[in-house]
Formats: sequence, structure tokens, C-alpha cells
Amino acid sequence: MLSANAGVAGVQDRWVVHQLAPHAGDNVTRLAVDLRFALRPDAPTSISSFTLCLWFKVISFRDLSCLLSYALSAENDGAITIFVRPSGVEVSYGKISVHHELSVRPLWWFPMCVVVRPRTLVVWVAGEEQLLNRNIPALPLNGFLVLGQEQDDLDSGFDSNQAFDGHVTGLTLWPLVLTSQQLQVWAACESTDGAEAYLTWDNIMWTIHNDTGGVKSHFDGPCYQNETAKAKLMLFTNKMAWSEAQQFLLHAGLSMISPYNMEERQQVTDLLQKYIAECTNAYSEGAHVWLDFYANETSSNLRDDDWIDMKHPLNYTISQDEKGILRREDPSKQLCFVGRYRNVPVELRLQGLCDAESPRNWSFIIASTGSEDHESSIYLHGYGDYHIMQNNYSSSWCLSDGRGKSIACVTSRGLPLGRHVWRVLYKPCKKTFQNSVQLSLSTCTPEYFTCQDSSCIHLSRLCNNVLDCQDGIDEENCFTCIKPAGYVLAIPPVVPVQLMVTVNVTRIGSTNLLTSTIELDVTLTVAWRDHRLEFRHLHNSTGTPVIVENDSKVSHAKCC
Repeated sequence: MLSANAGVAGVQDRWVVHQLAPHAGDNVTRLAVDLRFALRPDAPTSISSFTLCLWFKVISFRDLSCLLSYALSAENDGAITIFVRPSGVEVSYGKISVHHELSVRPLWWFPMCVVVRPRTLVVWVAGEEQLLNRNIPALPLNGFLVLGQEQDDLDSGFDSNQAFDGHVTGLTLWPLVLTSQQLQVWAACESTDGAEAYLTWDNIMWTIHNDTGGVKSHFDGPCYQNETAKAKLMLFTNKMAWSEAQQFLLHAGLSMISPYNMEERQQVTDLLQKYIAECTNAYSEGAHVWLDFYANETSSNLRDDDWIDMKHPLNYTISQDEKGILRREDPSKQLCFVGRYRNVPVELRLQGLCDAESPRNWSFIIASTGSEDHESSIYLHGYGDYHIMQNNYSSSWCLSDGRGKSIACVTSRGLPLGRHVWRVLYKPCKKTFQNSVQLSLSTCTPEYFTCQDSSCIHLSRLCNNVLDCQDGIDEENCFTCIKPAGYVLAIPPVVPVQLMVTVNVTRIGSTNLLTSTIELDVTLTVAWRDHRLEFRHLHNSTGTPVIVENDSKVSHAKCC
């Protein structure tokens, strides 16, 4: 049995956080409480209107990640269930379900609430709500509430594939409907004055099932030291020129930091001091990182990229050293740089490995390494059990599974964004692999093509005789016709073959009624289907010339 430290109701900055880290096959790790004994004696047996809120942060997604389940009996084991997926949050209230679509990223805190009134069910996540109008039954208060597992019976009947792997905190139950404004206040880590709760996180006596050691407790929650309001900064130790760093961050879904206050300046300083050895420059004393600032000599003002007049000749790029001092810097110098997410992290996709099998397993976000890990400042955290990490400050980056076994590795100066040839060390799926395979890692969605520099172009722009990628890779390997060995253009296919004859009359000449004759000029076109040829990059255009690999076009062949 464990309870959070008692505190003033509504004060969230010191909420205890429980990390649920179920191991493979673990259907035990969870927090549980019997509401019959958790509520005060004068509480009603059921409530028809209520608000249930909590914070969660996913570490990795399972097939079905069950954040919360509330069961009344073996027959009524789904009074409330909350499943978390990369595509959103699904709440079931009895036989009523609401799917709230939004991008749920790992390693990111999300506040969520379920608001119930007699004819309305509202699912509220991070300021966005999904509403369903139905006859909503009252909620009995005599069941088992479980965090981290889905119940098929009272506090039992768990499935390891439905376990929640992540952090939870702040569960609160009010016997009333909170307004949207009150929900925003609660999500801003402030007290909802005047709203007395039946259950508060500080006072719930959870039974912690930790047989496998999968539960850890800490205080680094979303409200601790205003965590949710802090900029999520990441330092990159692969040094680049200023414009190169800007382009790299853009393709990674990040922006270069422009610290607007001393707190953000201090965050940059702390990061730089942690990796001072990697960011010390040979040409000057101390360590420096690029900032998204310009200095104007005429006005002596600092401006960010949104304010800059690119035509003005007196603008200079700015760096910050390990002491927090800003200085003018030559933009061609190779420096470390700091990026931040504009909003929630952007999903990076590794394509070309096992896309057809659980594509979310190959989705990642860029994240900072933990304080205990000084091998690299950043890594790629997977939505599933896979991660991409740098090996001991080398130029080798490896894709590894949850057991630390390397699947594929690539050599890259920095994060291996774009198209690279990876060395395959073992097969993670049924697909047949060579010893090396070209993979793409970018923010591009499946309907887009990844260029060498990780920028994205739509698939419709491939092989259109226009160089859309900077290096022209979108116009490579664009042949549309595959010839068999020994194919000779002058030799027709083996008979019998069906001929399609088209007669086009181009001119009508003289006629002779006595002999019943007419003089015509015609064009006779004979076409046939040559089953020896195979086609690729097909388009709905019968007039498109068909190009043969390492050859000129086959003049008699037309696509489609």
C-alpha cells in the first residue's frame, strides 16, 4: 500500500509520479484501488455527473495500451476503460465509446479528462474535446479502479499486450461537471477553486503491484518546476555552419532556439556545460552553440529570424558560450546547435525495413539522452520497443530492440536523416534482406518521397522529368519498362498473339460508280500485347513513352 505525500488540495507541483514499466509478458504491474474503501463514508452509491482527470506520459506503445480501467464485476468489467494509441485516446463508458483523434507522442505529458452528464460524454485531451450526445447511465462507486492494465475481472484477468508503459499522476474525481475553463486551469497546474473532489491524487491509497519491479516513483511530473511550460531543448554535438544547422533542424521538425528570457538562456548554458568537451572549438577558447538570433550593428538590437531583413548588410549571426555570454559569430564556423520542438514532437519514420509489419514500430521522435547517459546528447526514441542511438561518440548509429540487440547500423556524422545504406545485422521480420539495404529516415508520410537530405516531395512528382530533390534523386531509376534477357526489338512475341488493328482514314479521293470503287488514303496501326515486357511507375496516360533501363525508349510500346 502506498499513498502520495499528503498536501494541500489542488497543489500539483509536488504530486508523486508513478512510472509503470511492465516487462515483456508482464500482466502484473499496476496500481489498484477499491472505491468502496477509498471514498468517504457519506459518499453516494452512484453519480450521474462527474469529471475524472489525470496526466499521462507514454514511454512505448503496446498493441493496446490501457491507461485506466474501472470494473464493477466479472460481467461488467468495462464500466470505464481508457486506451492510448499514437492516433489518439479511446474512452469506453459501458457500451459507449468515443475516439479522440490527436497525435499522442511518447515522452510527452498529456492532460486528459472524461466529463459525464446524463446526456453527454466528453473526452478532453490537452485542450481539445470530443463530444458525444447519448443517454449516459450513472456511474456506480463500488468497483475496482486500476491504472496500467485492462481488467477482465475485478482486479484480475490482465493481458500483457494491453499493459500501459509510461508515467501517470494527478488522478482526480469530482462529483460535478467542470467547465472547459476549469479544465484548462487544471491542465495549467493550478487549483480549481470551488470544486471539491471525491478522490484526490494526494490521498488515494493505491495498492501497488510491483512483483516484477516495474513500478518506480518520483516527483518529476508535469507540474514540477513548471515542467510543461519549459522549452524542450536538445543540443546537437555534430557541428555545422549556421545555415546548415537551420536546414537540418527544419527537416527534423525542430527550430533553432531563440532564448527570450534568462531561464531559457540558463537551459542552454546547462546543456552546453554538460557537453562542453564536444562543443569546444579549436579556433577559439570555450564552447559555443548557434542561436536563432541576428545582431544589427546599426541599432544594437537582437532580433530573431521572424524580424530579420535579409537585404540589410549589417546583420550578424549570434552564438552563446558555456558562461551564457552572447557574441557575434562568423556563420561559416562549425558549431554545436540547440533545437526545440515547435509544439509536440514530429514523428520520424524509418521506411524500407519492415514497413508492412507494424509500421508504428518504425516511428521515432528525437529525444535528449538521460543525465546518466553521456555517450551522446540525443537519440531517436521509438514508439515501440526500438531505438536508434549513437555508439560511443563514433559515427556509427544503430537500430536496436528493447533487449539492446542491434538490428541495423549506419555511418553518419550526425543523426542519420535522409536516405542511407544500412548494414543489416539480423532480420527483425519475415522480409528477405541483403547484407545492406537503403532506408529512409524522415518526417515524410507514406504518400511522400524522402530526398537524400530528408526533405519530402509528393509521390506524384517522382520521375516527372523535373529535379524536385536538390540532388535529383527523384529522377533516378525512372525506367518504366523491364526487358527480359535476350529481348530483341525487331522480333515479335511468339504466336498466336492477339492483334489490335486501327484504321484511320486520312483522305477520301476519287470514286467510280461504274466499278463501285473509291480511292482512300489510310493509316493502318497494328498493336499487340507483348507479355515479355513488365512495367513500373505506371501512369494513366497511353501516350507516355516507355523507357527501358540503360536503353532508349521502346518506340512501339505504350504504357497502360
